[in-house]
Amino acid sequence: MTSTPVSNLAQAQGSSVLVSKTGKLWIAVLGLLFLALHWHFFRYTAKLGMRDPDWSHVLIIPLISLYYISLHRQRLMATPRRVCPAGLAFIYFGITGYIIGSLLLRNPMAQGYSMITTLFGVVLLLLGPAMMRVLWFPIAFLVFSVNISDAIWSVIASRMQNFAAHGATLLINLASSLTDMDANLKGSTIHLDYMVNGQFM
Repeated sequence: MTSTPVSNLAQAQGSSVLVSKTGKLWIAVLGLLFLALHWHFFRYTAKLGMRDPDWSHVLIIPLISLYYISLHRQRLMATPRRVCPAGLAFIYFGITGYIIGSLLLRNPMAQGYSMITTLFGVVLLLLGPAMMRVLWFPIAFLVFSVNISDAIWSVIASRMQNFAAHGATLLINLASSLTDMDANLKGSTIHLDYMVNGQFM
């Protein structure tokens, strides 16, 4: 993969400015277009985080990503910036996926993952692959702010519940000599027996 240097967007290595004035203008323009395109998804996610306690974390995830970037500010300032045309491919697939997810599938999960793909492409286009060695993680971390569809979530939740139940049963039985308790698992329900006069009741 090759990248093309563009003087009015890129900063020299060791620059004290993270983004040039022209770069900030590009970021502002593309940022507004990005926000306008995904406005419906952002509203949906914000409402979901405020009304559903199970998904309240979606409001915090972007802040964690921004904090991660701030922690690596010095490294980012010392990294050469280049315009990378390969980012256009990610933007194309991201926007296409978002349109399909919005108009045909009407699936917030498809919209969210497509939005993240588009964001990845925009950052790669403007800043280049060297910067993406740091920025890929806070962008990828945003997947945790996407609402998983009910069909997939029910499967994941069921398996996690079974795993937790098996683990808890094993721990209780390992400590039975100290707790005088015995655990039996039926489905994902743990049944406890207590020792009375040397026998489990």
